[in-house]
Amino acid sequence: MKVAWVLTLITCAMIITALSRLIFLNVDWSLIMLFVSLCALLAAIKWEAKNLAYSVIAGYVIGFAIAVAFDQPRENPWDAPHREWFSLWAYSLFAMIFAGIVWEIAAKRKANKKYKIENEEDK
Repeated sequence: MKVAWVLTLITCAMIITALSRLIFLNVDWSLIMLFVSLCALLAAIKWEAKNLAYSVIAGYVIGFAIAVAFDQPRENPWDAPHREWFSLWAYSLFAMIFAGIVWEIAAKRKANKKYKIENEEDK
């Protein structure tokens, strides 16, 4: 992947983290989501998994959007307000990372199958 593309994606993640800190006023979860995303992105870069990198960044952005759109304050048994934005964001992010892994495996298998067919035709 190109360096400029990776830097753009990381910058996008940093902006969303800053926005989440302003909107939700909770530093810990937004930094945890950033850390998980960056680890998954670095792993995707190391193993040259382009599809996984795309799904990690998409999951980060989509998870944030879902958290903003569907967050509702809930009452817990102790009558303290409880917000569930971090779980919405985490579930969305992990679902997209899983989808990216499946997408990457399917793409590698398809490429290997195509390579085998081409080699058999050459013989």
